[in-house]
Amino acid sequence: MKKYLNVSCSDRNRTCASAAVIEKDCREWKPVWHFFDLKAYCIMAVMMGGGIWLRSSGLVPDVFIAVFYTGLGCALALAGVLFWIVFLFCRDDKMVTKTDSRK
Repeated sequence: MKKYLNVSCSDRNRTCASAAVIEKDCREWKPVWHFFDLKAYCIMAVMMGGGIWLRSSGLVPDVFIAVFYTGLGCALALAGVLFWIVFLFCRDDKMVTKTDSRK
């Protein structure tokens, strides 16, 4: 697991810097459009529209869609786990692992 963390967190400073920027934003309420930029929302709309169209068009069999959504769900679950790992081990703009002597 330690090796995987070192490989997946190769850009530790940028990840932790992004977390620090989020933590410094002390506003109590944030509009929903502040979570992503316009490009991300456009990509999301195209992907959702394409998925809805693909399912309703019948161009692909239901087995393909089932396997695709299973893989997508696993990838999203893994991303959630990795976000928690970064959240739990990212302190003071440094990635802290159990092998580090720094505290």
